[in-house]
Parts: sequence; structure tokens; C-alpha cells
Amino acid sequence: MIEKLIKDYGKALYNFCLKITFNKYQAEDLYQETFLHIIRLQNKLDEKENIKAFIFSLANRIWQDKKKKYARRERIAPETSLEEGQEIPFDENIEDNLINKDMYSFIRNEIDKLDDKFKLVVIYFYYGELSVSEIAKIMNIPEGTVKSRLFSVKKYIKEKLEGEFFEN
Repeated sequence: MIEKLIKDYGKALYNFCLKITFNKYQAEDLYQETFLHIIRLQNKLDEKENIKAFIFSLANRIWQDKKKKYARRERIAPETSLEEGQEIPFDENIEDNLINKDMYSFIRNEIDKLDDKFKLVVIYFYYGELSVSEIAKIMNIPEGTVKSRLFSVKKYIKEKLEGEFFEN
């Protein structure tokens, strides 16, 4: 059963872990710990339920629990962030690549500044590729609240981008 879960949801879970931690090493730890918890809980898993939502919810809970620990560790011995080692695809127009990299970094930083209740909705929706109903179930909030938060974040990011990159 675990092999099937890893095959079906492993890549999406790892990408989700990267997006909520913004750090490769923390993402790998979170990914592994999530599957360790699943191994312990495998007898209690109901395949009729939405397993993908359960896995993402479990990873989020583990991350929330570990967040304080990572914050303390970061104060003591900072780790490098994901974006420092990242490269962007090269094409003929270097200026466009630099603008895209700056916009990506800007958007990521703005999302990271958001309150967790907004940040998680964005990460679940865009990076976890979960539906509005799955997000509502994971976060235990109405679907309308999920939609409202997505709309608010989109509006906020659009305004920030217009102010930063598209000034008249």
C-alpha cells in the first residue's frame, strides 16, 4: 500500500513540501516524516476517503508542529534557501529571463509574508493541485471561505506586482 501511495502522491507531496518550507532539506525531512506517519497509520487508512487530502493535511500538521523547531534552528545556524541555488531556463532574451526570475522571487516572497490561513490555501491550490472542496476539507472551513481567500490573495499579489513591475 505504501509503495502505491508513494507512486501516486509522492511527487506532488514533495513539491508541496518544498513550497511550504522553501528549503530543500526541510522539505525532504517533512516528506520522509509524512510517509513514516502514514506507515504507522496504514491500518487505520480508509481507501474510500480522500487519501490525497489526508496526506497533504498530515504533512501540513507535521510542518506546523516543526515550524517552531526550525525557526529556533534557523536563528542558531541558518540554512540556504531554495532560491539561492535555483537556475532559470536560458533562452535568447536574457532580460526576459531576469524579469521572470525577479517576478517569481517577488511573488514567492509575497506569498511567504501572508498569514498562514491565506498562504496554505494558495499552496494547496496551486502547488498541491488540490480542489477547493479538498482544501475546505483539509482546513475544516467552508468552500466559500477557500474561494474568498484565493480571490483575496490573487488581488493582493496583482496589486503588489503592478506596483513593483508595471508602474506607469
